Amino acid sequence: NRTCELLPEAITPRQWRAYLLAEMRHFERAIDDANWVLERSEEPDFRLLRAEWNYRAGNYGTAIAQCSAFLEQNTKWLSRAYGQRAACLEAISKADQAAADHAKFQELTSVDVSTLDMSAGPMSGRDISLRNSTIALRVVRKIQSLNVELNEQIEHTIGRVLYRNGLFDESATWLEERLATGKGEFDGFDLAVLTMAYHRLGQVEKARETLDRAEAWQPTIPLDFTQRRELRILRAEMQNAIE
Repeated sequence: NRTCELLPEAITPRQWRAYLLAEMRHFERAIDDANWVLERSEEPDFRLLRAEWNYRAGNYGTAIAQCSAFLEQNTKWLSRAYGQRAACLEAISKADQAAADHAKFQELTSVDVSTLDMSAGPMSGRDISLRNSTIALRVVRKIQSLNVELNEQIEHTIGRVLYRNGLFDESATWLEERLATGKGEFDGFDLAVLTMAYHRLGQVEKARETLDRAEAWQPTIPLDFTQRRELRILRAEMQNAIE
């Protein structure tokens, strides 16, 4: 806020304030900043984030119009635009149009699980400027539909995406089943998300139990720099969520 006051024509602080407001679920205020930014710059991914925030705010008609304009003007991120518009059309019960957009989304997205995870992971991960929960969920549903064996990191991504979309019960069930396998290599990541899911479900005792396990967990294999950083951020988010 202070930087926006001192540099009233600067785009970057407005953009980052929009990310933060959206993360705090102040979607209308985030949209106001996004509108201001996009009057002065053209960033395709930020345009799609604005559509996501309108979707989250219940401004379905606006989000549909923004996705439609995006599809007319861009050749990049088309799958995300179709997926976002499909979600909006579903929300207003336009099933046939939603199905057509979802079919385009399926056509344009890869069927390689590792590639799909590289898409869904950042859209639900540590960098809030990349988060697009709606599209991440559609990618996850595609991963689940492939019915193939998944590695631990991808399984964690699925649980995290479910949590980001407010599917707390489904996220908790998925992560508990994953933790029950006893592999243990990435349990600390799962436990952090599981703690937050139980907290959002109002299951206080389970949240406390998983919080203790999350804080006590130590990796059984060396984590690389990116994994260590992600774990620190996820643990910080967990602490903030339950305070």
